[in-house]
Amino acid sequence: MRTILLAVASLALAFALGLLTPLARAAEAVLSITDPLGDDHGDGSLQYPTSALYAPGVFDLAAFEVAKDGAELVLAATFKLPFRRPPEDQVVATDLKLRDVSNNGLYLQNVDIYVDIDGVPGSGYEQMVPGRVATISPDSAWELAVVLTPQPYAATSLLRQAELELSDAVRIPDDIVVRGRTVTARTPLPLASSDPGEWGYLVVVTAAAFRPALALGSDMLRASIAILNMPVLAGASPTALGTSVRSAFVPPILDLLHPTARAQESALGITERSVAPPELRAWRAAAASEKPTGTGSAQASPPEESVPASDKVAPDGAGKVLAAKEDLIVFSLPAGATVFVGAIGQVLGDSAGGEVIATIVVTKLMPDGIFTAQVAKGDAARIAPGQRVVFR
Repeated sequence: MRTILLAVASLALAFALGLLTPLARAAEAVLSITDPLGDDHGDGSLQYPTSALYAPGVFDLAAFEVAKDGAELVLAATFKLPFRRPPEDQVVATDLKLRDVSNNGLYLQNVDIYVDIDGVPGSGYEQMVPGRVATISPDSAWELAVVLTPQPYAATSLLRQAELELSDAVRIPDDIVVRGRTVTARTPLPLASSDPGEWGYLVVVTAAAFRPALALGSDMLRASIAILNMPVLAGASPTALGTSVRSAFVPPILDLLHPTARAQESALGITERSVAPPELRAWRAAAASEKPTGTGSAQASPPEESVPASDKVAPDGAGKVLAAKEDLIVFSLPAGATVFVGAIGQVLGDSAGGEVIATIVVTKLMPDGIFTAQVAKGDAARIAPGQRVVFR
């Protein structure tokens, strides 16, 4: 009886607030989470595109609802501002107007919903949809993802090209309902006997892009295709998100479902010394205080002391390791020297003979002669700041 009363009370509250669409109002509400207003700036550094199309607040998530309707899961995201259709002649990309783009009622926002069903650490996927520039903690590994995006067919095609295995677990519905401030989607329940109110949910909002492209971020080329989300660039742009943080790992996530704005900024926070994207955690009603959406410790930034204060070039003119974490390294090259993504180099040990301790593959190009690479062969545990990097 208590469960029924709680469900009825939750549904009544959601109805009164106007957070659920008519589709969801006919269902059994199982979860309702509010999100702070005014936190649509990601890690605190993200800036809206400068185009007048993006009114302040259009990416500001206000609430997230989960309901159960028979064998269907109902998901509803409510924003600060009502959804509005831009003018037909609105230019949404170079040589592309809105009238030339088919969509499902969304125009500006992507909403990703990652669902941790079983709550078993490591059981599920830890990567997000390509282009989101973040990963998911193993203790929030997900079994189901639902992506709400203006161009579901194009997004599905891109996802299959980029992540064949991942695409099997991602649902991109084309029959969403957009009404007022709320977008609602229905999807078949993956486990009819499981209680959706006990699952973990990670919800992120990105700015929709209308043309597929390699994602650019912080003046560098990312390795993966972005699934129709805007990139992050240094400075302001009418067609991209801006940031003042000079890092390849600033996520293009404008809003993250979490009861507090400070926790969101901590979860998405990146510094110029970060050697990996942030790692996020799902929000779970049963253990909200124990399992927050993200933690600052998941930023994968090297310790302050791991970045040497000396110059960035080794005495013999070789490159120099600046930071190392697991199989990722950050290194620099002498002024005027450069390498390309995919170039193969070597990290040399401290011995006089220059023993090769690891073979690396360049993965990112960053400003000021800084690069990131992944260890392809050798002993990553022996790599340390100050060691030489060479490309023969």
